[in-house]
Amino acid sequence: MSRRLALLVALAAAAGAVASAAPPAPGDASLERMRGRLDQEIARLEAERDRLSRRERGVLGRLERLEAEARLLDARLERIRLDQRRTRAELERIAERQHTIEQRLAAVQRRLRATTRLLWRAGPLGRLRPVLSAADADRMVSAARLVHELSRRQREDVATVRQDLAALAMVRAQGEVQQARLDALRDEALEARTALRRAILARRALLESIRRDEAVRERALDELAEAKRRLEEMIAGLAEPAPIELDVRAFKGLLPMPVEGKVTRPFGDRVDPRFGTRLPHPGWDIAAPFGARVRPLFDGRVVFADWFRGYGLMVVVDHGHGVHSVYAHLSAILAPRGTMVDRETILGRVRDTGSLEGPMLYLEIRADGKAVDPAAWIRRDAS
Repeated sequence: MSRRLALLVALAAAAGAVASAAPPAPGDASLERMRGRLDQEIARLEAERDRLSRRERGVLGRLERLEAEARLLDARLERIRLDQRRTRAELERIAERQHTIEQRLAAVQRRLRATTRLLWRAGPLGRLRPVLSAADADRMVSAARLVHELSRRQREDVATVRQDLAALAMVRAQGEVQQARLDALRDEALEARTALRRAILARRALLESIRRDEAVRERALDELAEAKRRLEEMIAGLAEPAPIELDVRAFKGLLPMPVEGKVTRPFGDRVDPRFGTRLPHPGWDIAAPFGARVRPLFDGRVVFADWFRGYGLMVVVDHGHGVHSVYAHLSAILAPRGTMVDRETILGRVRDTGSLEGPMLYLEIRADGKAVDPAAWIRRDAS
């Protein structure tokens, strides 16, 4: 009997003492930073939407408000997606902790069952039988030690089972809470997508009315002409930056395209084919894929990077020597005001903010305050 007791203690030692529950994996710092940036962007877009709602006027004003609402809803939806990722990751960590606890609990329970069977087989004398049946004093002491060790491990195992059962209940409750949160986020995402779809459809309806309704289109074009005048005044009023070493005028006719695309509307006034209205067009419309990277024509400094009525999200680069370039209808601006830029800098991406014609890049070059034809500045093979 003493051999069987010794074997049981050896097996228990090989299994090891009950390990403590594995700590939860640390939070993903990059996800936290991303959520912080999204919160800031959402706060900014909420303020912009409220500002536009208070002073909304005209066709372009309605278009601006609808675009601001769509961008706000898009940012909120992105935050919901991020929260879903975090919640799923937490559910995975909870599942791992639950599996670890269940495995440990099963091992301890097997050990307790084996001990119970062994003590039951020891007969009526129970734990004293191995000691009393020892042949001499030394074996009696050894058997007593084994019985004491077995009793100690039994107590530890019973305590561990109780702790693991409590930990398992807590982890399962945490899993239920996180699953309920994930279900709520799914509902929230569905509502956000529905609201975003409504905002997009409202914007499309407004653009369609601009295309079909002559009176609406006339008002929009009048407002666009006023926007162009304000752009001229804004550029003329920009403070002179620190001198830029390279003279962009020396590279006239050699500049690259700001985006990979095709010029669909060249420089110069044009006549609307539907309504016969003459439209000023002091730049280029460049058809490019949605999301294509937009780079500056030349080295310079960003002197404007914000929303501009009629142009959407817009960046103005001062190249020095009286030359500016304008990039409009962008998505999120990636080069804020004050940024020194070169051909490797990404100003933003092609989108349709403020555009009446869909996704495109509007490019304008101004020399000494006057709009000039980009064809004279950009390489012929580039356009």
